[in-house]
Amino acid sequence: MDYADLECALNVGVTAAFLQEGMQTKQYHEVIRLWGGGHLELVMEVVSLAPYITALGDAGFAVTEGGNGVFEYEVTSPFGSWISETILVTGEFPSKGKATVQAYNMAVKFFSKAKEGDEDEEEFLMKLTKALINVTPDGNFTSS
Repeated sequence: MDYADLECALNVGVTAAFLQEGMQTKQYHEVIRLWGGGHLELVMEVVSLAPYITALGDAGFAVTEGGNGVFEYEVTSPFGSWISETILVTGEFPSKGKATVQAYNMAVKFFSKAKEGDEDEEEFLMKLTKALINVTPDGNFTSS
C-alpha cells in the first residue's frame, strides 16, 4: 500500500464528510425531495466535488505556509450549505461551473485573510490567485 495515496484518500474523505455536514440543514429532507434523485445519488454528486475542494485547500495552504483558520469549518462545510441552498432555490444541483466558481471564491476569501493589511499583500494575492486558478475541477493542478 502506498501511504501517500492513502493520505490523499483520507484528505478527500474528510473533505467529503465536511461537505455533507454542511448540507445537513433543517430542510435537508426538502433538499432531497427537490433534488428528485435518491439520497445516495445526491451524496455521490456532492462527494464528486471533494477532490476539487481538497486541492484548493492544498494549493492555498502551500502559498500561505499554514493558513489562517480551519479550511474545513470556514470553506468546506459552508460550501456544502451553499449546495443545499442552491437546491432549495432552484430544485437542481448546481452546475460544475457554478460550483467551481463558488468554491474558488470561498477559498480566495479564506486564504486572503492570511496577509490582510500586510505590506506584501498584493504580491501574496497574486501568488494565491495563480495557485488556486491552476487547480482543475477534477482536483489536479495545471502548470502555468
